[in-house]
Amino acid sequence: MATKKRQSVDFNEIWNTQTDMEVTQDKWNSIFHNRKEPWNCSDGKKKVGCKECDFIKEHGIDTKNNSFILSVIGDVHANIKALRAHASKNLHSVLAVGDLCIYTTEDEAKKDKQSYTKNTKAINSFIAEVSNKQIQPFTVPVKSILGNHDNFINLHNEVYDQLKLSYVENGTVLKIGNMVIATLGGIFSPKKISWKTSALHEYNKRFFTQEDIDKLLAAVEDLDVDVLITHQAPAEVLPTMASNVDEGSLHLTKLLKEINPRYLIHGHHHTEYQTMYNDTQVFGLGNFKLNNNTFINFNILTGEVIYQNN
Repeated sequence: MATKKRQSVDFNEIWNTQTDMEVTQDKWNSIFHNRKEPWNCSDGKKKVGCKECDFIKEHGIDTKNNSFILSVIGDVHANIKALRAHASKNLHSVLAVGDLCIYTTEDEAKKDKQSYTKNTKAINSFIAEVSNKQIQPFTVPVKSILGNHDNFINLHNEVYDQLKLSYVENGTVLKIGNMVIATLGGIFSPKKISWKTSALHEYNKRFFTQEDIDKLLAAVEDLDVDVLITHQAPAEVLPTMASNVDEGSLHLTKLLKEINPRYLIHGHHHTEYQTMYNDTQVFGLGNFKLNNNTFINFNILTGEVIYQNN
């Protein structure tokens, strides 16, 4: 005769069983916390609080409105209208891979002649907002690493504060939700790589240095990195280009190997692709200016990709 399986009559009985078996709090959370749908967690039914839910509340993450989503976007190139529209979605925050091309004055913009020539109308439109004191802030915070077309004359200013925009210095580790994100902006120069970072002024700041790399490696020494974000690609990951030249940097390849993150995301080359490099899933982002679907969304509670365009 088959034995009928008995089910627990209440949640407290499960908790008592957990206590008897000496199940750890982390194990308890992994079983009962709903990481995919945190708004449906079993918090409140237990005798003790849920560590994951406590973290969510402490950081002010609104899971019911999907604001547990971090969106990583490609090169904006002054398309502030598209960036505003994207940031108005139900997100926790936006992280750009550089080349925002957002300037506060015409003099600043003209320092980057190539960017200003290509994006004159969009750049001047924002400068007019600044002049008329009609700045429309982003709905959620927007952070960006350094590209090679950014406002290196004035990276940190009151206008950006009002806009809810901030630039991330090279070698910085961001902790967003449960995610650990290592950042290194800029592009490679065989001359500037050996310079002191402090010796780079104005548009020389578009280059990264070995000092920046060493700073990042020291910062992540005891951390498991979820995402490494760079502006330029490492060598050996890009698809074959029309020029048949690998436009990536071997210094970034070495960095990628040493950090061994779960994901690598870069911009700069305006090439949308994904591939694997050893254990790392690599995403190249295209030009957000031309395609505002060029982004990847992460669940900041699980570190998992929940949207990718490519």
